Amino acid sequence: MKITTAQTSTLPHTQSASRPGPWLQFGRLGNFAIRKCPLEIAGLPLELEGFRILHISDLHLTRHWHGGYHAAIETIAELDLDVILCTGDIVEDKRTHIPAMPQVTRLLSAMKSRLGFYTILGNHDNYNLGSRLREMGISVLDGERQEIAGAPSPIELIAAPGHRREHMFNGFASRFAPPAPSVPRIVMAHFPDHYPKLEMLAADVYLCGHTHGGQICLPGGWPILRHDSSPRPLCRGQHRRGKTHYIVNHGFGCSMWNIRLFCPPEIILITLHSGE
Repeated sequence: MKITTAQTSTLPHTQSASRPGPWLQFGRLGNFAIRKCPLEIAGLPLELEGFRILHISDLHLTRHWHGGYHAAIETIAELDLDVILCTGDIVEDKRTHIPAMPQVTRLLSAMKSRLGFYTILGNHDNYNLGSRLREMGISVLDGERQEIAGAPSPIELIAAPGHRREHMFNGFASRFAPPAPSVPRIVMAHFPDHYPKLEMLAADVYLCGHTHGGQICLPGGWPILRHDSSPRPLCRGQHRRGKTHYIVNHGFGCSMWNIRLFCPPEIILITLHSGE
């Protein structure tokens, strides 16, 4: 898809970070960035002013526990969250989730918010993992619409289907009615390059992961790796695509090589505000 400046604007990545992470990291997760994303939503109900969402992605958990997970649990406990949204790749091994389950249970069970934990599956996750997550009380969404239970005013989640790219065909986006007035719509997708297929959903917020923000980047954040067909600038960071806030999470884990360069792991704190 050809991107024009009229369609897309890039928001300053470093200005929105409340705590920068390490510029270089080998092997196990240590320190990480906390990125703050205050988002203005047109017509946001007064009851949702200041609503706080934690966006996490691409944990790539294995059989090993990393010291950074303790820090993540402590940090998340201090953020006073309304809800946690995860955009997939919870485990690393594509064949079996079983070796990673002790870490999955230990970490995700400790991530608390007032209104719960919602996730989709990434391309490293299988449907058996989804069943185990549901047993833990996590809401696993797969190609469906759901409102956040208990929210002070309705917030709509639409989850892109499945953990494989081909599941996005067959007119998925056309199954949903236009967003209702004063009901924020959040689309959760693992792949950034699914956005053109989902643009007709007119999301207020599009959350995704998969690229790890490039994982290995040049100084300034130009991504070397991307695992995605999106233009490189759209493989990381926060952008505005029409009315949609488009956010690509760096994730916590690594893929291919256990190294991050100029692309720290991160968690993203989204706060909703009323806007034009």
